[in-house]
Amino acid sequence: MAKLAPPTSERNVEMEKRRVKQTMSGKKGSESPETSPVGAGDKKVEPAVNGSPESPAENVSGELKKDQESATVGSGKPGPGEPEEKKPESPTPAGSGKPGEAKPAAPTGQEDPGSTTKKSGGKGKIVAIAGIILLALLAFWAFHSRKSSEADITRFETAGVVADMTKADKGLIDVKVPFSTNLKMLKVHVEVSPKAKVHPADGETVIFTAGSVPFTVTAENGRINSYLVSVTKLPETSAEIEKEKIETEKKSAVKPSPESVIRKGEGVEHALIRQLLVNPAAWGYTGAESLVEKWAQGEAHRIAIKCGYVGYATGKQICVAKIGVSYVLSSDSGRAVVTEYDGTNTKADTNTAAGTFTAAEFAGDKGNEAHLQSYEYVADPYVIASLNLQSQKSIGEGGKIVGNGNAISGIGQIALSESVSSPVTVFCPSLN
Repeated sequence: MAKLAPPTSERNVEMEKRRVKQTMSGKKGSESPETSPVGAGDKKVEPAVNGSPESPAENVSGELKKDQESATVGSGKPGPGEPEEKKPESPTPAGSGKPGEAKPAAPTGQEDPGSTTKKSGGKGKIVAIAGIILLALLAFWAFHSRKSSEADITRFETAGVVADMTKADKGLIDVKVPFSTNLKMLKVHVEVSPKAKVHPADGETVIFTAGSVPFTVTAENGRINSYLVSVTKLPETSAEIEKEKIETEKKSAVKPSPESVIRKGEGVEHALIRQLLVNPAAWGYTGAESLVEKWAQGEAHRIAIKCGYVGYATGKQICVAKIGVSYVLSSDSGRAVVTEYDGTNTKADTNTAAGTFTAAEFAGDKGNEAHLQSYEYVADPYVIASLNLQSQKSIGEGGKIVGNGNAISGIGQIALSESVSSPVTVFCPSLN
């Protein structure tokens, strides 16, 4: 009797048994049962219980089939022979690329590919931003590295004096100015590095009375360099003392008396004569009233020589080219003093009488030009005559001797009343 082939189900069981045996033999080759624990994903094969006809291989095969079915259900796909179920369209989820398309769930134990993409995208944005910042910093550095960083004061000048720059590398600049310099109103001239700026700026007026003044230089690239500038006065010299005295006197404005003002056709001695006649006793005259004018004429001539308006040795004299100028006569410790005003009540010069004729300094001589004002000029005398001054002869108009005695004729000057020989001069020609 022929042997019948086993049913299809039995054949399938046999094939499954063989597959399981092959699988089990492969596992035994990789790890031994004693050392390899049963993992969470491994299926433990147990013998049949209570006389169950299923063999261990059949039991394993059933478990594998169940796992496959659960995986099929979890994936959302229909099993063999099952119709495909249509899912209703859902609204577009946030972050989805297409409307109505639902994002499939990730299999168990695996990371959602979308979440991985999001994470990698976020990291990419951070890297891109960092790169942009780095490029901006590099561009900023490159731009500023091309600008000049020089911020130095190369030259400093004020009150016509160039500063000492030997300590400029230490931020110190020193200027020594004349004693008469006004430290409250000093205009500064500052030269700095190319493309740099300085504060206070070149040409500004700065006050240096409170000590050192800070100057700040800013380079083209923003670099800042600071300096301390000090301006100090040099010791006062005798020339400066005299100049300061004259300047102070010039500032004192007085209204000169009418007797001291030069009129048309007059010289310095005319103004001196009129002032002597105002109070002769104050100038030591004790003679008769009838002779006071003669005395005033002689005294005015002596004062003119000693105050430098007439040259004792040459006979040259200082003439006046402007009407309204005043020659105010006063006394200081017994000596005559003539103070000049330039016609605007502003003091222009002061001349004190010398002790003797020979000690007098004529304003027209070389070296004495400081006492020669803009409204004055030097003129040669009309006549120079050596006379015995005891005879008291006088010089008339045109330089001619008009007689003996003390009489004065025209616009002449009287001779000196001292018993010495001396040139006698007449007034300079009138330019008024």
